[in-house]
Amino acid sequence: MNKNNNNLRKNSFKEEELKQYVKNGDLKESDIQIILEYQKLLPVLQQEDGSWIDARTLHKELKVGKVFANWIKDRINKYEFVESEDWKLTFTKTGKRKNVKINDYSLTLDMAKELSMVENNKIGRISRKYFIAIDKAFKPRRLWNIDRWETLEHYKNYRKIINLSKKELMPSMPDWCKKRGDQGIFMGEANLLNEIIIGMSASDYRFKHCLPKDEPVRNHFNNFELQMVAELEKFDTDLIRLQEMYDYEERRKLLGKKYQALLDNNNFDSNDLE
Repeated sequence: MNKNNNNLRKNSFKEEELKQYVKNGDLKESDIQIILEYQKLLPVLQQEDGSWIDARTLHKELKVGKVFANWIKDRINKYEFVESEDWKLTFTKTGKRKNVKINDYSLTLDMAKELSMVENNKIGRISRKYFIAIDKAFKPRRLWNIDRWETLEHYKNYRKIINLSKKELMPSMPDWCKKRGDQGIFMGEANLLNEIIIGMSASDYRFKHCLPKDEPVRNHFNNFELQMVAELEKFDTDLIRLQEMYDYEERRKLLGKKYQALLDNNNFDSNDLE
């Protein structure tokens, strides 16, 4: 998965995203405020190998009296934290004094929670609650990113098939699509799926949710809606391949039937075309 893709969720959590996880039962309402407030002080780095917190930042926020280098080495030895599993060196440089090396560490959320707990002060207890909450939020985010990535991968083939068939597709497209030329064909197909899955066009969805004009609406879909996008794109691809049999409105009806079958958990094979 390409972590640099702008359609994936990464970096700081936004309130809208967290509210979606609350609605799905992954978070509690009380988790939202603590995440929004403390992620500014203790930002968590999302990487392919997990979620990590900078040890120096944690040391500073916990207001530990010891020098950082002594503190982190003492904690690693005392609680038997394992390199690569609980912590990793992220940067080593030579200090102002010759031959003195300065190490920076990244910690897993579990290690950060434990270090916060053993400090046994108010700040440590709050930090521990924050790490518990943000860890809960990362779990549904990872699943959402997987579902979103699958739609992006499926769309490559979907777009290819549409492009190859645009001459045959154009005659039965709505007038508003024809006025936009080739781009209108892609917009028309996307509109078909959006109206079936969310009951409205992308522009209406943006207006309803106060989104920017160029914001991809599917970045705001929930997991189920993303899964439906992938399923219907695959099904529409098969219908387009048979474009001599099905025009735009006929495909709309078949896609609606496919969607209802998925809702009902029925097996509806793409070969069962009527």
